[in-house]
Amino acid sequence: MLLIVLSGFIYGSYAGTAMNRAVIDLTAAVVDDGRLSIDAYRENTEDVTIHDGRTYSGMAPGVSFLAVPVYGAAKVMLAVTPGAIHRYLDWRAARHDPPTPAYVGPHFKERLVTHILMALLFGAVAGALSFLIVSRITIELVGDARIAEWTGLVYSFGTVIVYYNATILTQPVALFLLLASVYFLFLRPKSLLNAGVGALLAGIAGSCDYPFFVYGGLTVLFAFVRCGHVKAGARFIIAFAAAFAAPLLLTMLYQAAAFGSPFATPYGLRPSPEGYTEGVLGLGLGLPSWERLKSLLWSVEEGVLVLMPFCVLAPAGAWHLCRRWWRRPGADGRPAAQEDATPKLLLILMFSLIGTSGLFFVCVPWVSDMGSYGPRFFLPGVVFLTIFSYPYLPRTRWVFVPLFAYSVAINRVNLIRIEPLVRLEEWIKTGAVEMRPVKIPIAAWRLPWFQGLCFDLAYLAVLIGLIFGLPWLVRRLRRRRAPLIVQPEPS
Repeated sequence: MLLIVLSGFIYGSYAGTAMNRAVIDLTAAVVDDGRLSIDAYRENTEDVTIHDGRTYSGMAPGVSFLAVPVYGAAKVMLAVTPGAIHRYLDWRAARHDPPTPAYVGPHFKERLVTHILMALLFGAVAGALSFLIVSRITIELVGDARIAEWTGLVYSFGTVIVYYNATILTQPVALFLLLASVYFLFLRPKSLLNAGVGALLAGIAGSCDYPFFVYGGLTVLFAFVRCGHVKAGARFIIAFAAAFAAPLLLTMLYQAAAFGSPFATPYGLRPSPEGYTEGVLGLGLGLPSWERLKSLLWSVEEGVLVLMPFCVLAPAGAWHLCRRWWRRPGADGRPAAQEDATPKLLLILMFSLIGTSGLFFVCVPWVSDMGSYGPRFFLPGVVFLTIFSYPYLPRTRWVFVPLFAYSVAINRVNLIRIEPLVRLEEWIKTGAVEMRPVKIPIAAWRLPWFQGLCFDLAYLAVLIGLIFGLPWLVRRLRRRRAPLIVQPEPS
């Protein structure tokens, strides 16, 4: 399972999106130039903010500062690597005519290697760790390890996270930090250390993507309620507040240094794309839109019910889990619920994050083609809808299996950028369709769509063969090496 999660890494859009380049350009400017402006990389990305004649990254600064040690490691690696690696990077740059934005400006090798390392750490590896965290949350709610493993599988392979495991967009990085925060605050023993680490991770998630300050604040609030009866409660309050506030204050300090005000966000100062409006902190928030709600539910680019149709079972799963933890003790001969309030608080937190992320999605008028694949403004809701969607009731499993199989297929195919539903909608509207080539950035390949699909199927077959074949081979070797037991002859 870990191998399949990591397999998305080879398709990663390391330097292929304006957002990714804006994130790493700020990292390069801080390390190499000692400044917050990215004037030297102005032609490298469209996600920029202009203030007082200077160019700044148009994204929240958290991921850029998390990438600083990775960028330093990339410089060290390039300093000690043999010339073949440098010739490979030069070859990649020369393949593009004219040069793509990924290779505009100084230090392109360091920036490209940083893209790859960040995609590996915060995309593939973080995706594999998220599988474990989602499984652990399910164990806390259900108490069945087998169900927990299947829920982790559904999350890792049947949701839009398949795409985000191969990229370093700000939302998936913030999502992983939020899940890690939930793990430390709700699934670890109650202690000042776990409280501080969890609240710090929630704050860092907000510095990577501003709406996560709200999601992280809700997480810390419910965690404080969980620890409210613990002795030395004042120290817990200080730990929660200080750890969560530190990333928030550093983000405001960055905004004051770059834009002249701690409340001036890069989103509020950037050139406004079509459909963008001013709003709270420049995030473009307006009144909820029925069109955005329809897009969240059933559009081919962002629709939850189109890309992850098994989510139709979420209401039934949520009802089952609520009955499990809020039923009257001993009613109808059923066992009483445990006294620990953690599962109840965790369920309330899950409902709250689904609601707040959904509300943010329908209040932001940005269109789907402005960013990337899937409902990236609804990622916290995707995680917890997946946990609710497991067929806890046997009668729903015959519905779940085909829907899950479809979700795995459509998200895997969309990972290699074939996007059949988008092409079908294009054909219905225009009567013509253009199948785009499949990009495999780590090898600098561009394959026709059919060859790319065959490559991906062959690649998956090898991975699945390794997953199931290696344990079989190990068992065979152990049997051959097992000592023979000589049975004594009967007397």
